[in-house]
Amino acid sequence: LGVCLPLIMIVSAFGTMIGAGGSALAAIKLGGGDREGAEDILGNCLPLLVGFSVVILAVCQIFCRDLLYLVGATDSIIEPAVAYFRTYLAGTLPVLLVLGLNAFINTQGLAVMSMLTVLLGAVTNIVLDPILIYGMGMGVRGAAIATVISQCLSAVWVMVFLCGRRTRLKLRLSRMRPRWSRIGPVLALGVSPFIMNATESLVGIVINMSLKAVSPDMAAAERAIGAYSILASVMQLLLLPLVGLGQSVQPILSFNYGAGQFDRVKKTFTLFLRSSLTFTAVLWSLVMLFPGLFVRMFSSDAALFSVGETVRGVVRSIEPYGVFIELTPNLSGLAEPRADLRPGMAVSVYIKSILPQRMKVKLTVIDVLAPYDAPTPPRYFITEGHIDEWT
Repeated sequence: LGVCLPLIMIVSAFGTMIGAGGSALAAIKLGGGDREGAEDILGNCLPLLVGFSVVILAVCQIFCRDLLYLVGATDSIIEPAVAYFRTYLAGTLPVLLVLGLNAFINTQGLAVMSMLTVLLGAVTNIVLDPILIYGMGMGVRGAAIATVISQCLSAVWVMVFLCGRRTRLKLRLSRMRPRWSRIGPVLALGVSPFIMNATESLVGIVINMSLKAVSPDMAAAERAIGAYSILASVMQLLLLPLVGLGQSVQPILSFNYGAGQFDRVKKTFTLFLRSSLTFTAVLWSLVMLFPGLFVRMFSSDAALFSVGETVRGVVRSIEPYGVFIELTPNLSGLAEPRADLRPGMAVSVYIKSILPQRMKVKLTVIDVLAPYDAPTPPRYFITEGHIDEWT
């Protein structure tokens, strides 16, 4: 589902824009002792997030298939990509609420509470993924549903906290009337992280389209796009700690700026810069010294199999475009639909092709196996008495 990643990043960029711009302004107001002004900013951010969610949902649902082809989807993967992205879009509002409002919790110095918001969604997603994908046989749509449910829980968590007693900045209905004097500065300050996230996604789109255009055939295009998907995944994994550093230092900088403590602003920024450079140098060294280690994090299971083998698998989900068959707990392949297959069946499959860079295995179902490969029960010709001699 790496082909959906550029679009998901663009959707997330809108929430990041509101969260980064609004929380920074709110921290400046808090530093200057203007709590009511900070709550005005928080209140104006909520309808802004809702408005963006409605527009994004409508546009992406209408042009879903075209957008996926635009970012590099091929005919062989377009159906599962559409199934995943359409389902994911149902959670656009909670995704934007979490990204946009959780920053206001962090702005108050409540780092643990902000972390719990993320952990709640992450743990829920991890628990639901195997249940929906394998247990209920929902395939890629199950993965998207798990993501939507986890984001909904995180969004409820954020909303309940910001309406409760423990927060310094409270969501109040009286402060939710949109005012350009509040919305304008939020958008102006948040446009920088939005451009960074959106352009990063656009770079991925251009690379996917270029790889698809220069490849001699569709199989080569899938391998090339798959290799880039792994690269993008590794990059996202390594950049997350730096993003966390940036999010943690932003409230400190903004608060002290609002309080007029410019010396603290300079000291904090200098410490942040040194920490970021050191961390980046270490990560760069690790990637340069052990590149295979990071790639295998996303493609190691395919090394257990080879093209031309006939192996055992378990049917996990049946979709209109194919049957997902699990070969190992972390690797599934796609076979052509067959009317006699049901989720949970054990089957023997022939491996037609393996694309480890694309994390894709193409299979052909040979036969349906018994639920378990138990040995044939022995046949006893004498079932009573005692044998004294045999010849």
